[in-house]
Amino acid sequence: MKARYIFLLLLFASCKWNGQHPGRAFTDVSGKTLSPADYSRWFESDESTQQHLQQAGGKSYEVTFLPADLLALHEAGPGADENAIREAKTHYEDLVYFRLRIKDPDAGGEILKENISSPQDYQQRVTYCAFGMQRDISLLDEQNDTIPCALFNFERAYDVTPFVNFVCAFDRKEVGQCRFFTFVFNDRLFHNGFLKFSFTQEDLRNTPKLKP
Repeated sequence: MKARYIFLLLLFASCKWNGQHPGRAFTDVSGKTLSPADYSRWFESDESTQQHLQQAGGKSYEVTFLPADLLALHEAGPGADENAIREAKTHYEDLVYFRLRIKDPDAGGEILKENISSPQDYQQRVTYCAFGMQRDISLLDEQNDTIPCALFNFERAYDVTPFVNFVCAFDRKEVGQCRFFTFVFNDRLFHNGFLKFSFTQEDLRNTPKLKP
């Protein structure tokens, strides 16, 4: 069943790739209630603390927190009633989800095909993304203790977009005990070293509530 939910996550993760954002502004949304349409627009806007960015080696690295309400809304689909959204939300209550997106503004095609010398090199990158990369992603708490990545999935782009997406999830109980934490990615894909993205519990709480 988890494979089904990850598939839905990845469908949602592929939005927003062209950098176009809605014009409506959302400020101070913590505790506010938004309709499903406004909730999606809020997430796609640039006015929240849900996304952290870094540049390295000509690549842009984005780590975005994916609230459970948002994931439930995407799974339940447009027009879903309150019961359907509530049921969908139960699928995301045990883990805290993030999307890691790596993109190259100058990419002319699939980013994994950049600077490769043979089909074997490309296949090695794909294999690493699918089976090895999870070990290079973790959270560090205030004491620098490691919270391992509990659930991971890689979205194949197939020359469709100039970026690659990964969904990473961590145990909610462990994350909930942290006042702040750091998302760490040891980039063995493009060899840009350790990349760190700091979040606080306030960042995670600064989300609106969903009104079905």
